[in-house]
Amino acid sequence: MGKKHNMTQSIETLQKIIRYAFKTPLLLEKALAHPSAMPRNKAFERFEFLGDRVLGLCVANLLLRTFPEEHEGHLAKRQAYLVSKEVCQMVAQHIQLEDYVHVIYDKGAHASNMMAILADAVEALLGAMYLDGGLSPCETFVQCHWSDVSHREKVPPKDAKSALQEWSQKRGKPVPVYRLISADGPSHQPTLTYSVAIYGLPIFKGEGGSRRIAEQVAAKTALAYIEKE
Repeated sequence: MGKKHNMTQSIETLQKIIRYAFKTPLLLEKALAHPSAMPRNKAFERFEFLGDRVLGLCVANLLLRTFPEEHEGHLAKRQAYLVSKEVCQMVAQHIQLEDYVHVIYDKGAHASNMMAILADAVEALLGAMYLDGGLSPCETFVQCHWSDVSHREKVPPKDAKSALQEWSQKRGKPVPVYRLISADGPSHQPTLTYSVAIYGLPIFKGEGGSRRIAEQVAAKTALAYIEKE
């Protein structure tokens, strides 16, 4: 049996938290209905697709204003981090999105699955917001919830995979190789296990609700091992 999460708070409360009142509340309702709970609702994934692009544009505008002297390469690294599932999960927690999303997930599923769903829900929320009010409210939302994160790193951050690849190349090793080990669970809530192989080191594994997350976990595990050596 799966565990069901319902919206325990009113949509009106969420709109106060995000500081935006939907002209068409149905868009917000569709953005909060995950396919696991409402299989016939195709809007969630469509809104997520749109919201991913909206987030990228809003974050790019934010970075251009915040770091006017940085070149494109550094800005790209900052953007890759700011649009990541990790940061979207942080935003989801900050606005308590779990209280509003309709979702059913398996109790035995990997803990990252629910967090991955919430990250997707942030993008779906942005997609619905864009359809309802255009780019302006989306930029305000991103400015409010991404600005502090963008200021934390004076030097452009590196994700675990990039850091591991740089470590390998500096030592004349081949680039790390990632492979899918297993894929369990339903399509809307998978648990993927990926391995990473680095010449001369053991095989490291990582689990997550998506390929990107699982590979990042595997790379972090490898880096933690390297730091202890």
